[in-house]
Amino acid sequence: MQNEYPFGWPKGGFTGPQGPFYCGVGTEKVYGRDIVEDHMEMCLMAGITLSGINAEVMLGQWEYQVGPLPALEVGDQLWVERWLLELSLIHI
Repeated sequence: MQNEYPFGWPKGGFTGPQGPFYCGVGTEKVYGRDIVEDHMEMCLMAGITLSGINAEVMLGQWEYQVGPLPALEVGDQLWVERWLLELSLIHI
């Protein structure tokens, strides 16, 4: 979060309807791409099996797909992936 608001959201307010942001492209519909790409690189260097990544329903919301792997391995990789995300957020 930036200034206690989700990335890209106006201070004290809300974004418009979610439609334009869903799997969005462009600087007015996607926010935080630099963080997402840094985090993705950290995951790949750590050996996390990523099968996808995309901007999600609302501005500043992203999704990673971990796998395909057996269920226990996916769970382990998700924990490491989330830890790496925390590390990547320290640098902003």
